[in-house]
Amino acid sequence: MYLGDNVATSGEEISKQFAAHFSSNFIPSICPNSSRTSSRSYSQFGLGKITFTEGKLLKLLRNLDACKGPGPDGLPALFVKRCSPGLSSPLKIIFNQSIASSKFPSEWKIANVVPIFKKGESNISSNYRPISLLSIFAKLFEAAVCPVITSHIKPQLAPQQHGFCVGRSTTTNLLSYVNDISKSLDNRIQVDSIYTDFSSAFDKVNHKLLIKKLEQFGIFGSLLNWFASYLSERKQRVVLRGYESPPYLSSSGVPQGSHLGPILFVVFVNDIVNSIKHCKCSLYADDLKIYRDIKTNSDVLLLQQDLDAIQNWCHDNLMILNTSKCYHMTFTRNRNILASKYSLNGVSLQKVDTIRDLGVQLDRKLSFVNHFDTIVAKALKIGRFCKESLF
Repeated sequence: MYLGDNVATSGEEISKQFAAHFSSNFIPSICPNSSRTSSRSYSQFGLGKITFTEGKLLKLLRNLDACKGPGPDGLPALFVKRCSPGLSSPLKIIFNQSIASSKFPSEWKIANVVPIFKKGESNISSNYRPISLLSIFAKLFEAAVCPVITSHIKPQLAPQQHGFCVGRSTTTNLLSYVNDISKSLDNRIQVDSIYTDFSSAFDKVNHKLLIKKLEQFGIFGSLLNWFASYLSERKQRVVLRGYESPPYLSSSGVPQGSHLGPILFVVFVNDIVNSIKHCKCSLYADDLKIYRDIKTNSDVLLLQQDLDAIQNWCHDNLMILNTSKCYHMTFTRNRNILASKYSLNGVSLQKVDTIRDLGVQLDRKLSFVNHFDTIVAKALKIGRFCKESLF
Protein backbone atom coordinates (compact mmCIF):
# COMPACT_ATOMS: atom_id res chain seq x y z
CA MET A 1 0.00 0.00 0.00
CA TYR A 2 1.39 3.40 -1.02
CA LEU A 3 0.98 6.88 0.44
CA GLY A 4 3.27 9.28 -1.41
CA ASP A 5 6.78 7.82 -1.13
CA ASN A 6 5.86 5.64 1.85
CA VAL A 7 5.26 1.93 1.35
CA ALA A 8 3.41 -0.29 3.84
CA THR A 9 3.37 -4.08 3.57
CA SER A 10 2.24 -5.60 6.88
CA GLY A 11 -1.28 -5.27 8.26
CA GLU A 12 -0.05 -3.12 11.14
CA GLU A 13 1.86 -0.78 8.80
CA ILE A 14 -1.11 -0.47 6.43
CA SER A 15 -3.52 0.41 9.25
CA LYS A 16 -1.09 3.09 10.48
CA GLN A 17 -0.70 4.43 6.94
CA PHE A 18 -4.45 4.77 6.52
CA ALA A 19 -4.62 6.50 9.91
CA ALA A 20 -1.93 8.96 8.81
CA HIS A 21 -3.82 9.69 5.59
CA PHE A 22 -7.25 10.11 7.20
CA SER A 23 -5.93 12.26 10.05
CA SER A 24 -4.19 14.55 7.54
CA ASN A 25 -7.61 15.57 6.20
CA PHE A 26 -8.56 17.30 9.45
CA ILE A 27 -7.99 21.00 10.06
CA PRO A 28 -7.03 22.75 13.32
CA SER A 29 -9.85 23.66 15.67
CA ILE A 30 -9.82 27.42 15.18
CA CYS A 31 -12.62 29.96 14.94
CA PRO A 32 -12.50 32.01 11.72
CA ASN A 33 -13.16 35.70 12.16
CA SER A 34 -14.50 37.08 8.90
CA SER A 35 -17.06 39.73 8.10
CA ARG A 36 -18.21 37.58 5.18
CA THR A 37 -19.18 34.64 7.38
CA SER A 38 -22.97 34.47 7.38
CA SER A 39 -24.70 35.86 10.45
CA ARG A 40 -28.21 35.38 9.07
CA SER A 41 -30.74 33.77 11.38
CA TYR A 42 -32.97 31.26 9.60
CA SER A 43 -35.41 30.26 12.34
CA GLN A 44 -38.05 32.13 14.28
CA PHE A 45 -38.80 29.04 16.35
CA GLY A 46 -36.04 27.62 18.52
CA LEU A 47 -35.24 24.11 19.63
CA GLY A 48 -33.40 23.99 22.94
CA LYS A 49 -34.15 20.55 24.34
CA ILE A 50 -35.19 17.04 23.32
CA THR A 51 -36.95 14.58 25.62
CA PHE A 52 -37.06 10.85 24.98
CA THR A 53 -39.75 8.41 26.07
CA GLU A 54 -39.33 4.76 26.94
CA GLY A 55 -41.75 3.76 24.18
CA LYS A 56 -39.82 5.63 21.52
CA LEU A 57 -36.52 4.05 22.53
CA LEU A 58 -38.09 0.59 22.73
CA LYS A 59 -39.25 0.99 19.13
CA LEU A 60 -35.76 2.03 18.02
CA LEU A 61 -34.22 -0.94 19.85
CA ARG A 62 -36.63 -3.38 18.21
CA ASN A 63 -35.91 -1.89 14.78
CA LEU A 64 -32.13 -2.37 15.07
CA ASP A 65 -30.59 -4.15 12.09
CA ALA A 66 -29.43 -7.44 13.62
CA CYS A 67 -26.99 -7.99 10.75
CA LYS A 68 -24.89 -4.92 11.57
CA GLY A 69 -21.41 -5.63 12.92
CA PRO A 70 -20.22 -4.32 16.29
CA GLY A 71 -18.42 -1.02 16.78
CA PRO A 72 -15.74 -0.13 19.34
CA ASP A 73 -17.88 -1.46 22.20
CA GLY A 74 -17.93 -4.96 20.66
CA LEU A 75 -21.67 -5.33 21.25
CA PRO A 76 -23.53 -7.07 18.39
CA ALA A 77 -26.80 -5.43 17.35
CA LEU A 78 -28.60 -8.77 17.67
CA PHE A 79 -27.66 -9.01 21.37
CA VAL A 80 -28.85 -5.46 22.10
CA LYS A 81 -32.04 -6.01 20.12
CA ARG A 82 -32.95 -9.12 22.13
CA CYS A 83 -32.33 -7.22 25.37
CA SER A 84 -34.51 -4.28 24.29
CA PRO A 85 -37.28 -4.70 26.94
CA GLY A 86 -34.74 -4.28 29.73
CA LEU A 87 -32.71 -1.53 28.06
CA SER A 88 -35.32 1.05 27.12
CA SER A 89 -35.80 2.40 30.65
CA PRO A 90 -32.11 2.92 31.61
CA LEU A 91 -31.35 4.32 28.15
CA LYS A 92 -34.17 6.83 28.55
CA ILE A 93 -32.55 8.07 31.75
CA ILE A 94 -29.07 8.23 30.19
CA PHE A 95 -30.19 9.98 27.00
CA ASN A 96 -32.36 12.55 28.78
CA GLN A 97 -29.62 13.28 31.32
CA SER A 98 -27.07 13.64 28.51
CA ILE A 99 -29.18 16.31 26.78
CA ALA A 100 -30.01 18.10 30.05
CA SER A 101 -26.35 18.24 31.11
CA SER A 102 -25.09 18.99 27.57
CA LYS A 103 -22.55 16.18 27.80
CA PHE A 104 -22.16 13.42 25.22
CA PRO A 105 -20.54 10.31 26.80
CA SER A 106 -16.82 10.29 25.99
CA GLU A 107 -16.73 6.51 25.45
CA TRP A 108 -19.26 6.95 22.65
CA LYS A 109 -17.02 9.45 20.83
CA ILE A 110 -14.60 6.72 19.74
CA ALA A 111 -15.06 5.31 16.23
CA ASN A 112 -13.54 2.38 14.40
CA VAL A 113 -12.75 3.54 10.88
CA VAL A 114 -12.91 1.18 7.91
CA PRO A 115 -11.26 2.29 4.62
CA ILE A 116 -13.68 2.07 1.69
CA PHE A 117 -12.26 2.07 -1.85
CA LYS A 118 -13.45 4.92 -4.10
CA LYS A 119 -11.78 4.61 -7.50
CA GLY A 120 -8.37 4.60 -9.13
CA GLU A 121 -5.56 2.28 -8.08
CA SER A 122 -6.50 0.08 -5.13
CA ASN A 123 -2.96 0.07 -3.67
CA ILE A 124 -2.94 3.84 -3.00
CA SER A 125 -4.24 4.92 0.40
CA SER A 126 -5.54 8.27 -0.85
CA ASN A 127 -8.05 6.42 -3.06
CA TYR A 128 -9.99 5.32 0.02
CA ARG A 129 -12.52 7.16 2.17
CA PRO A 130 -13.19 6.55 5.88
CA ILE A 131 -16.45 5.09 7.17
CA SER A 132 -17.00 5.23 10.92
CA LEU A 133 -18.33 2.28 12.91
CA LEU A 134 -19.80 3.67 16.11
CA SER A 135 -20.76 2.06 19.40
CA ILE A 136 -24.26 0.60 19.24
CA PHE A 137 -25.68 2.91 21.92
CA ALA A 138 -24.08 5.97 20.29
CA LYS A 139 -25.83 5.04 17.04
CA LEU A 140 -29.09 4.50 18.90
CA PHE A 141 -28.74 7.90 20.58
CA GLU A 142 -28.15 9.58 17.21
CA ALA A 143 -31.10 7.70 15.70
CA ALA A 144 -33.31 9.15 18.45
CA VAL A 145 -32.02 12.72 18.00
CA CYS A 146 -31.88 12.79 14.20
CA PRO A 147 -35.64 12.88 13.34
CA VAL A 148 -36.23 15.80 15.72
CA ILE A 149 -33.31 17.80 14.28
CA THR A 150 -34.27 16.96 10.70
CA SER A 151 -37.87 18.03 11.26
CA HIS A 152 -36.69 21.34 12.75
CA ILE A 153 -34.17 22.31 10.06
CA LYS A 154 -35.84 20.93 6.92
CA PRO A 155 -38.09 23.98 6.30
CA GLN A 156 -35.01 26.21 6.56
CA LEU A 157 -32.76 24.32 4.14
CA ALA A 158 -32.01 25.86 0.76
CA PRO A 159 -34.34 24.40 -1.90
CA GLN A 160 -31.26 23.81 -4.07
CA GLN A 161 -30.03 21.15 -1.60
CA HIS A 162 -31.16 17.63 -2.53
CA GLY A 163 -28.82 15.60 -0.31
CA PHE A 164 -29.96 13.83 2.87
CA CYS A 165 -33.40 15.48 2.74
CA VAL A 166 -36.65 13.54 2.93
CA GLY A 167 -38.43 13.73 -0.41
CA ARG A 168 -35.27 14.79 -2.27
CA SER A 169 -32.60 12.66 -3.91
CA THR A 170 -30.14 12.42 -6.78
CA THR A 171 -33.18 11.97 -9.02
CA THR A 172 -34.83 15.25 -7.98
CA ASN A 173 -31.46 16.99 -8.32
CA LEU A 174 -30.97 15.76 -11.88
CA LEU A 175 -34.59 16.32 -12.92
CA SER A 176 -34.46 19.97 -11.84
CA TYR A 177 -31.04 20.55 -13.40
CA VAL A 178 -31.71 18.79 -16.71
CA ASN A 179 -35.11 20.49 -17.00
CA ASP A 180 -33.49 23.94 -16.69
CA ILE A 181 -30.86 23.15 -19.30
CA SER A 182 -33.37 21.53 -21.68
CA LYS A 183 -35.52 24.66 -21.67
CA SER A 184 -32.52 26.78 -22.63
CA LEU A 185 -31.37 24.38 -25.35
CA ASP A 186 -34.89 24.26 -26.80
CA ASN A 187 -34.66 28.04 -27.15
CA ARG A 188 -31.20 27.72 -28.78
CA ILE A 189 -29.48 29.28 -25.76
CA GLN A 190 -26.05 28.11 -24.62
CA VAL A 191 -25.65 27.08 -20.99
CA ASP A 192 -22.30 27.04 -19.18
CA SER A 193 -22.11 24.84 -16.11
CA ILE A 194 -19.33 24.50 -13.53
CA TYR A 195 -18.96 21.29 -11.55
CA THR A 196 -17.07 21.76 -8.28
CA ASP A 197 -15.32 19.25 -6.06
CA PHE A 198 -14.51 19.80 -2.38
CA SER A 199 -11.46 18.07 -0.90
CA SER A 200 -12.49 15.76 1.97
CA ALA A 201 -15.47 17.99 2.66
CA PHE A 202 -16.98 15.94 5.50
CA ASP A 203 -13.64 15.85 7.34
CA LYS A 204 -12.97 19.59 7.06
CA VAL A 205 -16.13 20.91 8.74
CA ASN A 206 -14.97 23.40 11.37
CA HIS A 207 -16.72 22.59 14.66
CA LYS A 208 -16.93 26.16 15.95
CA LEU A 209 -18.43 27.38 12.69
CA LEU A 210 -20.89 24.48 12.66
CA ILE A 211 -22.10 25.33 16.17
CA LYS A 212 -22.57 28.94 15.06
CA LYS A 213 -24.63 27.78 12.08
CA LEU A 214 -26.74 25.46 14.22
CA GLU A 215 -27.51 28.47 16.39
CA GLN A 216 -28.62 30.38 13.28
CA PHE A 217 -30.98 27.47 12.58
CA GLY A 218 -32.60 28.02 15.97
CA ILE A 219 -30.76 25.37 18.00
CA PHE A 220 -30.00 26.84 21.43
CA GLY A 221 -29.54 26.14 25.12
CA SER A 222 -28.66 22.69 26.41
CA LEU A 223 -29.16 21.11 22.98
CA LEU A 224 -26.69 23.47 21.28
CA ASN A 225 -24.15 22.79 24.03
CA TRP A 226 -24.83 19.06 23.65
CA PHE A 227 -23.86 19.30 19.98
CA ALA A 228 -20.67 21.11 20.99
CA SER A 229 -19.88 18.21 23.32
CA TYR A 230 -20.84 15.65 20.65
CA LEU A 231 -18.35 17.16 18.18
CA SER A 232 -15.46 17.82 20.56
CA GLU A 233 -12.61 15.45 21.40
CA ARG A 234 -13.77 12.68 19.08
CA LYS A 235 -11.24 9.94 18.38
CA GLN A 236 -10.82 7.42 15.61
CA ARG A 237 -8.71 4.36 14.93
CA VAL A 238 -8.37 2.44 11.70
CA VAL A 239 -9.40 -1.21 11.98
CA LEU A 240 -8.25 -3.40 9.11
CA ARG A 241 -7.74 -7.17 8.83
CA GLY A 242 -7.56 -7.61 12.58
CA TYR A 243 -5.10 -4.76 13.08
CA GLU A 244 -5.77 -1.45 14.81
CA SER A 245 -3.94 1.83 14.40
CA PRO A 246 -3.26 4.01 17.45
CA PRO A 247 -6.23 6.35 18.08
CA TYR A 248 -6.04 9.86 16.64
CA LEU A 249 -8.02 13.01 17.39
CA SER A 250 -10.69 14.30 14.99
CA SER A 251 -10.11 18.04 15.28
CA SER A 252 -12.70 18.77 12.58
CA GLY A 253 -15.35 17.08 10.50
CA VAL A 254 -18.55 15.14 11.07
CA PRO A 255 -18.54 11.33 11.46
CA GLN A 256 -19.11 9.56 8.15
CA GLY A 257 -21.37 6.57 8.66
CA SER A 258 -23.29 8.23 11.50
CA HIS A 259 -26.93 9.35 11.62
CA LEU A 260 -26.17 12.97 12.51
CA GLY A 261 -23.13 13.49 10.26
CA PRO A 262 -25.02 14.03 6.98
CA ILE A 263 -27.62 16.44 8.39
CA LEU A 264 -24.92 18.43 10.20
CA PHE A 265 -23.02 18.70 6.94
CA VAL A 266 -25.96 20.09 4.97
CA VAL A 267 -26.45 22.65 7.75
CA PHE A 268 -22.81 23.67 7.35
CA VAL A 269 -22.93 24.17 3.56
CA ASN A 270 -26.46 25.59 3.45
CA ASP A 271 -25.40 29.24 3.24
CA ILE A 272 -23.12 28.72 0.23
CA VAL A 273 -26.16 29.37 -1.98
CA ASN A 274 -26.33 32.92 -0.57
CA SER A 275 -22.98 33.63 -2.23
CA ILE A 276 -24.35 32.82 -5.67
CA LYS A 277 -26.03 35.96 -7.02
CA HIS A 278 -26.07 35.62 -10.81
CA CYS A 279 -26.43 31.90 -11.53
CA LYS A 280 -28.64 28.96 -10.71
CA CYS A 281 -27.13 26.21 -8.58
CA SER A 282 -27.87 22.67 -7.53
CA LEU A 283 -26.49 20.75 -4.54
CA TYR A 284 -26.35 17.14 -3.50
CA ALA A 285 -24.52 17.26 -0.15
CA ASP A 286 -21.10 18.59 -1.24
CA ASP A 287 -21.65 18.12 -4.99
CA LEU A 288 -22.26 21.67 -6.21
CA LYS A 289 -22.83 22.80 -9.76
CA ILE A 290 -23.62 26.35 -10.87
CA TYR A 291 -24.90 27.26 -14.31
CA ARG A 292 -26.11 30.19 -16.37
CA ASP A 293 -27.52 30.98 -19.80
CA ILE A 294 -24.71 32.44 -21.91
CA LYS A 295 -25.82 34.99 -24.49
CA THR A 296 -23.00 37.54 -24.30
CA ASN A 297 -19.55 37.93 -22.75
CA SER A 298 -21.24 39.74 -19.86
CA ASP A 299 -22.88 36.45 -18.88
CA VAL A 300 -19.46 34.80 -18.78
CA LEU A 301 -18.20 37.52 -16.44
CA LEU A 302 -21.22 37.12 -14.15
CA LEU A 303 -20.67 33.37 -13.88
CA GLN A 304 -17.01 34.01 -13.06
CA GLN A 305 -18.09 36.46 -10.34
CA ASP A 306 -20.14 33.72 -8.70
CA LEU A 307 -17.17 31.34 -8.90
CA ASP A 308 -15.06 33.96 -7.13
CA ALA A 309 -17.79 34.28 -4.49
CA ILE A 310 -17.75 30.50 -3.96
CA GLN A 311 -13.99 30.66 -3.52
CA ASN A 312 -14.46 33.40 -0.92
CA TRP A 313 -17.04 31.25 0.89
CA CYS A 314 -14.54 28.38 0.97
CA HIS A 315 -11.88 30.68 2.42
CA ASP A 316 -14.23 31.95 5.13
CA ASN A 317 -15.45 28.45 6.01
CA LEU A 318 -12.05 26.73 5.82
CA MET A 319 -13.12 24.44 2.99
CA ILE A 320 -10.88 23.56 0.04
CA LEU A 321 -11.87 23.18 -3.61
CA ASN A 322 -9.95 20.56 -5.56
CA THR A 323 -9.52 22.58 -8.76
CA SER A 324 -8.08 19.59 -10.65
CA LYS A 325 -11.51 17.93 -10.28
CA CYS A 326 -13.61 21.02 -11.04
CA TYR A 327 -14.90 21.07 -14.62
CA HIS A 328 -16.44 23.47 -17.11
CA MET A 329 -19.16 22.06 -19.35
CA THR A 330 -20.86 23.97 -22.17
CA PHE A 331 -24.32 22.70 -23.14
CA THR A 332 -25.43 23.77 -26.61
CA ARG A 333 -26.91 22.49 -29.86
CA ASN A 334 -25.77 25.56 -31.77
CA ARG A 335 -23.03 25.53 -34.37
CA ASN A 336 -21.67 28.85 -33.15
CA ILE A 337 -20.47 28.58 -29.56
CA LEU A 338 -19.62 31.62 -27.49
CA ALA A 339 -16.09 30.86 -26.25
CA SER A 340 -15.67 30.99 -22.48
CA LYS A 341 -13.02 30.22 -19.89
CA TYR A 342 -13.37 30.06 -16.12
CA SER A 343 -11.00 29.79 -13.20
CA LEU A 344 -10.99 29.07 -9.48
CA ASN A 345 -8.30 30.47 -7.22
CA GLY A 346 -6.30 31.47 -10.29
CA VAL A 347 -6.42 27.97 -11.83
CA SER A 348 -8.12 27.57 -15.22
CA LEU A 349 -10.84 24.93 -15.19
CA GLN A 350 -10.70 22.02 -17.58
CA LYS A 351 -13.40 22.08 -20.25
CA VAL A 352 -15.09 18.75 -20.99
CA ASP A 353 -17.63 17.52 -23.56
CA THR A 354 -19.10 14.77 -21.35
CA ILE A 355 -19.39 14.41 -17.59
CA ARG A 356 -20.74 11.89 -15.11
CA ASP A 357 -23.27 13.70 -12.94
CA LEU A 358 -24.64 11.72 -9.97
CA GLY A 359 -24.40 8.48 -11.94
CA VAL A 360 -25.72 9.83 -15.26
CA GLN A 361 -23.50 10.57 -18.27
CA LEU A 362 -24.32 13.98 -19.75
CA ASP A 363 -23.05 15.31 -23.07
CA ARG A 364 -23.05 18.88 -24.36
CA LYS A 365 -26.15 18.33 -26.54
CA LEU A 366 -27.98 16.61 -23.69
CA SER A 367 -28.69 13.64 -25.96
CA PHE A 368 -27.90 10.96 -23.32
CA VAL A 369 -26.28 8.85 -26.05
CA ASN A 370 -23.16 8.24 -23.94
CA HIS A 371 -25.29 7.25 -20.96
CA PHE A 372 -27.34 4.78 -23.01
CA ASP A 373 -24.16 3.29 -24.52
CA THR A 374 -22.68 2.83 -21.05
CA ILE A 375 -25.82 1.13 -19.71
CA VAL A 376 -26.07 -1.18 -22.74
CA ALA A 377 -22.38 -2.12 -22.46
CA LYS A 378 -22.82 -3.00 -18.78
CA ALA A 379 -25.96 -5.03 -19.51
CA LEU A 380 -24.19 -6.99 -22.27
CA LYS A 381 -21.25 -7.66 -19.96
CA ILE A 382 -23.56 -8.99 -17.23
CA GLY A 383 -25.46 -11.04 -19.81
CA ARG A 384 -22.26 -12.66 -21.08
CA PHE A 385 -21.18 -13.42 -17.51
CA CYS A 386 -24.55 -15.07 -16.74
CA LYS A 387 -24.42 -17.08 -19.95
CA GLU A 388 -20.89 -18.32 -19.26
CA SER A 389 -21.79 -19.19 -15.67
CA LEU A 390 -24.96 -21.12 -16.51
CA PHE A 391 -23.97 -22.92 -19.69
